[in-house]
Amino acid sequence: MARPYTCTIQTRVGDVNFTGHVDNVEALRVVDEARMRFFGLRSPRTGEHVAGVMDDLGDGLLPVVVAHRLEYHRELLPSLAEPYVVRVWVVRVGASSLTLDTTISHAPSGPEPAVIAETTLAIQDLSTGRSTTLPAATRAALETHLGEPLTLRPRPVG
Repeated sequence: MARPYTCTIQTRVGDVNFTGHVDNVEALRVVDEARMRFFGLRSPRTGEHVAGVMDDLGDGLLPVVVAHRLEYHRELLPSLAEPYVVRVWVVRVGASSLTLDTTISHAPSGPEPAVIAETTLAIQDLSTGRSTTLPAATRAALETHLGEPLTLRPRPVG
């Protein structure tokens, strides 16, 4: 596999639901935060910038999520002392869209990923509201993180 982007995300008190484990909505929040860090962050207020693979996307273009699919392979147990370890990589780059795979591991839940996710995004031109082609520089940056797709469970039929 090409090199995945890896980050840690701190567990928050609010991640835990009334049953005592990390809520499924919070798992999606972790997937989303890791994706934003992978893409790069720029504060519109301060101008602070954290570099990422979407740095060359261009003004007026925005990656927008069109689908998420998460699988929970084991319970995410809360621990404020242990951050989530999140890995993100690209599994498909199309003309105007891409697919990312993500794993969330958390030491209290065991060594294997507790959550795996697939996220599909389209590149939107903000002036038209329509999808548009990925710029070549962004495509090249994404392709350095290209890897094998996760194997998700088959969708139930019937």
